Amino acid sequence: MSNPREIKFRVWDKNQKRMRFLDLSSSDFGDPSWLNAGVLMQYTGLTDRHGVEIYEGDIASYETSTDMPKGEIVPISGGYSWKHAGIEFYLWDMYKSKIKVIGNVWENKDLLK
Repeated sequence: MSNPREIKFRVWDKNQKRMRFLDLSSSDFGDPSWLNAGVLMQYTGLTDRHGVEIYEGDIASYETSTDMPKGEIVPISGGYSWKHAGIEFYLWDMYKSKIKVIGNVWENKDLLK
């Protein structure tokens, strides 16, 4: 039997323009008002080829035989996908050797241009 996926979240704090991580193991979130001005992103349960955790909203390069296109990690029914210029594939554990997280859509929007 496999272990269940860790449930983790991070939040882009629009007011302070920074990424924050929620510690669900603690009942003390401090003042939760900052959550109202945030964008919640969930951990996919997967890591990239360097062991970096992959979250919704991450920008990741995908290694092919010819280049390394950049795409966004997006939620879909039943999981997550990597999406780039009309190409989309379901994000499975088997792809992690080809995926590298290089940023996120909030702090590094220019990477998708």
